[in-house]
Amino acid sequence: MPSYTKNLEKEWVVILPGYSGLKVFKDTGHYFRAAEDLNAVGFDVIIVEYKKASRKGGYKFPWEFAEGVKWATEKAIDWGKAEGYFNPNTKGHIVSWSAGGEGTILLMNDSIALANLGISSVALYYPSNRDSTEFHSNIPVLIQTGELDNVTPAKNIQNTYFNHSNVELIVYPNAHHGFDVASIQEKKHLQIPPLLGKKFTFQYAEKSALLSKEHLYDFLKKN
Repeated sequence: MPSYTKNLEKEWVVILPGYSGLKVFKDTGHYFRAAEDLNAVGFDVIIVEYKKASRKGGYKFPWEFAEGVKWATEKAIDWGKAEGYFNPNTKGHIVSWSAGGEGTILLMNDSIALANLGISSVALYYPSNRDSTEFHSNIPVLIQTGELDNVTPAKNIQNTYFNHSNVELIVYPNAHHGFDVASIQEKKHLQIPPLLGKKFTFQYAEKSALLSKEHLYDFLKKN
């Protein structure tokens, strides 16, 4: 779990990657670049390898995926505070991508855990919710997704988060899943299951990506 500085006056951010960590597209750097960008605008950051961590904690994938992500996130924050990477008296935030949102929604719904951990806001990039978990948190939430996302469609996100005054949903026109991932310059497809399954589309959209960074930084700084 990398940290980029030890300035204990800073607020902190925990990054939760998508399910594959983009290794499926041979990109192992996107979340580290996101962490460096957040560090540059004033946040200390750790990235949680929740799949490995939660398996070691006894959670079984895929059946206990969301619970494992939540557990690993809580352990990572406790670790960051115990090791002096986070100041326990400063506010914290979570930024998650795609499948990371499945554990994040469980954490957002746990008001006691949020208070104990010091999490004041959550930002989600195209979050999935395969368990159809009902959202009932009151902390500020920013969701950014693409109009053409067929992995985590905007209508599914709206069904989960619609009618909550603390949620801001931004849908970028003509943008696909992974619209903020600069390494996916050419449109790519994944077929799940292979050969017979549905084709899912991924592609970077520079304008949407830059706007999403601005929205993310403004949101974190005001919450």
